[in-house]
Amino acid sequence: MHKDPFRIRHKNINKMPNTRQDYIKRIPIGKLDQMKFTYGDINKKFNYELNLISENEKYLSVNSLDATRVALNHLLLNNDFFMKILVYPHVIVKSHGLMGIAKAERLCKGMRQSGSAKPIGIVAQVHKNQPIIVLRVNDLNLGRKVLEVASKKLKPSWKIVQVKSA
Repeated sequence: MHKDPFRIRHKNINKMPNTRQDYIKRIPIGKLDQMKFTYGDINKKFNYELNLISENEKYLSVNSLDATRVALNHLLLNNDFFMKILVYPHVIVKSHGLMGIAKAERLCKGMRQSGSAKPIGIVAQVHKNQPIIVLRVNDLNLGRKVLEVASKKLKPSWKIVQVKSA
């Protein structure tokens, strides 16, 4: 079993992600029911708008998105800001349990595409050059610092793009 079950194993995603929940009895949703995806005042005018953009395809787990949200909200607590997380986790990640007996790898190789895997979590599928977080602030240095902290909470290879300035 790989160390990171949420990584994309292929460069090009050819198949549709598994989002169907009809036959799954229990899906571990993590902290999805506690999350808010929008913070701050959307109608207020701000001087700067910054985006956190992905540089490659990846999966983001619910826990990493929640950790990012908590860190951003904590850093921007005493300032005027507007923040929105643009991705929603809806892709179901499944994994086979490994058996602890000899020659058990044959079972895993033969059952790789079957429906017998158990769901281990929900992730958001992110494509190349897709914005993840929109942040509107009045202080450019604070906004860049906050998005750098957010990029460290998520998986590597992000870029911060300034969309609008006063």
